[in-house]
Amino acid sequence: MPTARATTIIDVEGKAVAPGFINVLSHTGLEFLRDGHSMSDTKQGITTEVFGEDSWGPLTTDAQREQVNLYLKPYDLTCDWTTLAEFLTKLQKKGITPNIASYLGAAQVRQVVLGEADVKPTPAQLDQMRAIVRKAMEEGALGITTALIYPPNSFADTDELIALCKEAGRYGGRYIAHIRSEGDRLEEGVNELIKIGREANVPVELYHFKASGQRNWPRMESTINLINNARKQGQNVTANMYTYTAGATGLTSCLPPYLFNGGFMAGWKRLQDPATRQKLAAEVRQKGNDWENMFQLAGSTDNILLTAFEVDSLKKYNGKTLGQLAAIWHKDPVETLMDLIVADKSRVETTYFLMSEENVKKGISQPWVSFGSDAASISETRKDNGIVHPRTFGNFARLLGKYVRDEQVMSLEEAVRRLTSLPATNHNLPNRGYFDLAILPMSSSSIQLPLRIKQLLPTPFNMRWGFSMFW
Repeated sequence: MPTARATTIIDVEGKAVAPGFINVLSHTGLEFLRDGHSMSDTKQGITTEVFGEDSWGPLTTDAQREQVNLYLKPYDLTCDWTTLAEFLTKLQKKGITPNIASYLGAAQVRQVVLGEADVKPTPAQLDQMRAIVRKAMEEGALGITTALIYPPNSFADTDELIALCKEAGRYGGRYIAHIRSEGDRLEEGVNELIKIGREANVPVELYHFKASGQRNWPRMESTINLINNARKQGQNVTANMYTYTAGATGLTSCLPPYLFNGGFMAGWKRLQDPATRQKLAAEVRQKGNDWENMFQLAGSTDNILLTAFEVDSLKKYNGKTLGQLAAIWHKDPVETLMDLIVADKSRVETTYFLMSEENVKKGISQPWVSFGSDAASISETRKDNGIVHPRTFGNFARLLGKYVRDEQVMSLEEAVRRLTSLPATNHNLPNRGYFDLAILPMSSSSIQLPLRIKQLLPTPFNMRWGFSMFW
């Protein structure tokens, strides 16, 4: 029997012990600059936040820094870093609750070299982009990330992404993406992800696994089959998801990406041209577009919930659906959404009801699926102007409460694996997702141990669990 004593002893009778959970899609980045406590995730057991879809570096252009400073201005802060490593170091020095790691945003790489324009890089420009990837990987980035429904991410073609991923792969990095379509072209989007992984020779992961829009719900099964087939052929393909049937993004996602060629403000100006608006309105109403039309995928304007505005006079509409506001204004819904973007001079935060409960369970059931909130971790007492998606406070608690305890979609042990060791392994996070467990004899407590531990011990045996945990 070992004689060592643990530094911490906790009586866990009637409870489960697990390593800290990992949020594989966190948008907390800038939020940490004003509040490092990360309470909405910490209270759910999250001890590691992984940043993705975009990254907070490199930020070398005036346009990039201006965008960040707009967010920071209300808090009397300014962007005083350039590289991703400098940003992460800034957070570390400030002092924050969780561990952090980050992917390098393909969009930020593109912005540094190409700006916001819908252009293809020249060979020389692509070499510049590769060099940025190498530098970021050497400084600790986990790999390449992107969100291909949003400009300027959407302007990158498959070959450009393969070239960047090859550079990340030289350092053991992976590619993780919000794919080009989660709806009408879901299989096409997954096939592009798989192709990039195969040709760049890197592991790949799919962000917030779903089938968007009722007409696309049957595609969930075919997508699962695509991923399983790739895995059977030896390719490392995984996914992560949040545990709700509604997603959240901007009202701008109802409009075609080409509108924002040159950046948000370029699109904002175009929206004030009557001829452009007429053309856009026709495209928004048309089914079967080659872009991710959230207006169509929602199926109804009652499934498009307005949640946050920048302009004070519009904040009274928080919690209204697009359909309700169109009725209040006596306007067509498409005209209403364009008017809102112009009036608020922002993307207008919006929640879209898109997915089925059955498909959420199908996704959760896949052994290669881990979990990410796709939200910032914030204080429960923060006073915002809008409505926060419940995934901000409940994504991981909902998995354990609703889907494990109540509906038994999976066992508790399997859920813990998906929240800890699976993402730690997938994202090459050392000393995360596992803990060392030392069993020490104690006289005052008796608990039921898992079979795998019981087999190592004489019975009957009274004890508590003493453990050291990698946080």
